[in-house]
Amino acid sequence: GGDGRVHCLVSDGELQEGQLWEGAAAAVHHCLDNLVLLVDNNRMQADGATAEVLNVEPVPEKLAAFGFHARRVDAHDIPQLLDAFAEARGVAGRPSALVLETVPGKGVPSFEVYEKVHYIRAAPHVWERALEELGL
Repeated sequence: GGDGRVHCLVSDGELQEGQLWEGAAAAVHHCLDNLVLLVDNNRMQADGATAEVLNVEPVPEKLAAFGFHARRVDAHDIPQLLDAFAEARGVAGRPSALVLETVPGKGVPSFEVYEKVHYIRAAPHVWERALEELGL
């Protein structure tokens, strides 16, 4: 028993799968307080908007119902993100979950609205526009 932490990154789309919830139940049952589940909640997946494929919200409340210490975090707000990690580190007797609200391509307007940016290669003209938006 050291003080090591396990950070497990999953997507909001993966929350549509039963084995993830089985794992969550097992983590609570075994009081895995060194586990931090990180949910990339970008609301998108290959088949469309996550809510339209199979809505999984409200994610923090569902994980809390399983027994997790759960909190929603703006993952683009670094102080908030650091605070959430520190809070999770202090939780005893149960796992933590940070539901990370993310925008793929954040800071590059053409990527923020390009729904496929998080899973396929962007065309050259999309990259050119992104570079222009970044002033490069």
